[in-house]
Amino acid sequence: MADLPTTRPAVPVRRTRASRFSVLLERTVDYTAYGPTFLQHLPRFDSLRDAETELASVLHDAAFLQPPTGLADSIAAENVALAVDWFVGALSQLFDNAEPFQNPGFLQLCCMFFAAPLYEHNARLVQRHLVKRAYSELNVSGATYDGSLWLLLALLHLATEFQPDTYVLCKDSGLFPLLQRLVVRGAERNLHVLAMSLMFEIAQAVALAPADVACVTDDTLLYLLDYIERMRYAESDVYNNTGTKLVLALNEQFLRLAAHAPPPPVTTSASSGGGGGREGRRERQMRQHRLL
Repeated sequence: MADLPTTRPAVPVRRTRASRFSVLLERTVDYTAYGPTFLQHLPRFDSLRDAETELASVLHDAAFLQPPTGLADSIAAENVALAVDWFVGALSQLFDNAEPFQNPGFLQLCCMFFAAPLYEHNARLVQRHLVKRAYSELNVSGATYDGSLWLLLALLHLATEFQPDTYVLCKDSGLFPLLQRLVVRGAERNLHVLAMSLMFEIAQAVALAPADVACVTDDTLLYLLDYIERMRYAESDVYNNTGTKLVLALNEQFLRLAAHAPPPPVTTSASSGGGGGREGRRERQMRQHRLL
């Protein structure tokens, strides 16, 4: 009987257009510490066309042409995570924190991403990696966020078009309080609007847990109202409208929790006219008798 391999099997790659990503897949990658080293392999693109060609070879790599099955699931998850990070890293270089949904080139590459075999055959793995990485980059102690965070939030927005349960996964993963913290920390404007928009979509789609609603304090609401006022004359209505919609969605969540909250306990006194105890019951019976 032949010995079982001790390393992960080689992943077949396309030979027609080998990308640097394919070269990475042919090697054993330390997925717990590949981040800084991985970024060194990212290509520098001279034009959007060059980026589109390189990224298309990643998204259509042979590793993603078939859905993962059986023992290949763990390897597939690693490869998918690597491909998504490769895509996010490349776009963060190309657009450099630009306004995402107002850039045709950005939307063009995102359409290519969601139409490619990487997403078509591994949608759940892509979704979970986006949420996991967004949580990791939001859950920082300081007020400085990674430059690719806006891209992760933008891709999460787009993923909800194909996977509506992304909102539930975001809520269950604890993203809502972290998004709220990002907003009140005064992050860059594009991060502001993406975080508020994602908060609005989550609050509109799912019932928030009491702990999620509790993170929205009076100071948070005052900050949002002040933000709406400051953005009144912004060049794009998206900033003002997003803040307004978020406040309304949060109000709905407050009302929902209030409606389902248990009623406060009623304390009665035997000496009061409508109190409890034997005398209280006797007085109520006498009043009912008089009404009859």
